[in-house]
Amino acid sequence: MEGSILLLGACGMGMAPLALYLKQSGVSVWVADDAPNAAVVGYFERLGIPWLKEESWPAGITQVVYSPAVGEGHSLRKIAVAKGIPQMCRGLFLAKCLEGKRLVAIVGSHGKTTTTALLIHALKSAPNFKFSYLLGGLFRDKALLPAHYDKDAEWVVAEIDESDGTIEAFSPEIVLALNLDWDHPGYYTSEGLLDQTFKHLFEQTQGAIFIAAESKRLLALAQGLNVPVHTFSLGDFGDFSVEVASGETQVLLLQGGRKAVAIELPLQGDFNALNAVGALAVADKLQVDLTSDIFKGYTGVARRQDKLFEGPHVTVWADYAHHPVEIAAFLNAFKEPGRRIIGVFQPHRYTRTAQYAADFAHVLEDVDVLFLLPVYAASEVSFPEGQTEAIAAFFKEKAVALFDSQDPALLEAIQAACEVPSTVLFMGAGDIEQVASAFVEQQVKLAGESDDFLKMIIGTLLPETIFREQEPLGVKTTLRVGGLARYYAEPTDEKDLVQLITKARQIGLPYFILGRGSNLLVPDEGYAGLVIRLAQPKWQMIERLGEDR
Repeated sequence: MEGSILLLGACGMGMAPLALYLKQSGVSVWVADDAPNAAVVGYFERLGIPWLKEESWPAGITQVVYSPAVGEGHSLRKIAVAKGIPQMCRGLFLAKCLEGKRLVAIVGSHGKTTTTALLIHALKSAPNFKFSYLLGGLFRDKALLPAHYDKDAEWVVAEIDESDGTIEAFSPEIVLALNLDWDHPGYYTSEGLLDQTFKHLFEQTQGAIFIAAESKRLLALAQGLNVPVHTFSLGDFGDFSVEVASGETQVLLLQGGRKAVAIELPLQGDFNALNAVGALAVADKLQVDLTSDIFKGYTGVARRQDKLFEGPHVTVWADYAHHPVEIAAFLNAFKEPGRRIIGVFQPHRYTRTAQYAADFAHVLEDVDVLFLLPVYAASEVSFPEGQTEAIAAFFKEKAVALFDSQDPALLEAIQAACEVPSTVLFMGAGDIEQVASAFVEQQVKLAGESDDFLKMIIGTLLPETIFREQEPLGVKTTLRVGGLARYYAEPTDEKDLVQLITKARQIGLPYFILGRGSNLLVPDEGYAGLVIRLAQPKWQMIERLGEDR
């Protein structure tokens, strides 16, 4: 591709992976965004993608790609018009980029990002299967890029968004369709229009379609096609189905009646179990061996059932849920006797708020204390019926607190509600992520936990070294139980290992070296020190140093 491409709104979860994918493929890329995301900017810097300033427009830009959130009136789009540079929306440009590739498209109203991440992880378990991918979010493991380009790969796995109708521009080899609920009413003024969009995608699919068996709506749209349609489900129906074997983590996968494999799932809840079965069904179609530990090491997606903090009194979770069905699924995982559920919700788009105000109120009714934040506009023009107050108006008996996300009193009010053991749930899109982060910082200070180690270690480790706070340990043991590690690290080399242990010893922080986790019982309250796991490639090599050494 000649010249450079400028991506506007590049920190969005659809745009950022596209920028990284293009850069890895050898394309010259520039990025710009009015609301930079620190995590995404870090990825851009890691790959050497330059940031464009309006006053220093570089020569050589031959294409502008914009997010749906960047309107025609944006200053940089006006400059592009003045310079005669062609512009294209993100969805159409992605479809153009993937022409000639064997595309596995993950679609649906909910669960696309988690399912895409699960499929990516499963496919990586096959050493000889080459593929590229674009995730519609960020992996929880910051060492993993949300996009990967392999020049030798025929296959591309990508989350395809239906929000602006550009889904019809794709011609996939395989489609994995999770569900279909009327959403994006600003674009689809009727459910019928949304149905037509998905039907058109199915008609353009070349190889096979996988549909959740419980989605009668999607199955009806797939009638009469010239490609095979497979179903997957929880229960004993569908071509690919599961039966819960023990708790919420292990299932029995029945592969089209041919064989049964016990698969350890890394996520909780039926919603995620169904997503995992869909991912496994596609992996099986791609001839990947479905072993019991195929999801081993899966750490999840940021802002998807994220446990941000766990203390003796308060637990904090966050999720990107911004549709009534998503919120209901998220809340369902936290029905726990003896704990107060505190919800903080930021609606996404005025049109969606107006369309589903009553539904939002209905699913949030069971939250003990509810805080509502202003709507995240995403470039939409405000109108009265689309305001957060439209949701609050449906609550007759329950007191609902409306706060601006920047109001310092919001954190005080949430803290005051935590007078009894509480689970605080942050839901939605927009700057609620910053509110959640600020609240967690407050909890850390209140719990009296020292940040000394964090201050000492940040900036001293290699980028490839994994370092996280409040890391779940249960999934890293064979017994699958246990709480969080205050600090967790996977050092890249001996230097970082020495650095971690030396700094911990300096302040008297306890540390523990974790192996494969066999027969290790982690207490529910977790480990209040540093857990070091030697899981990086460096520690899996044997080097010959000479005779008998």
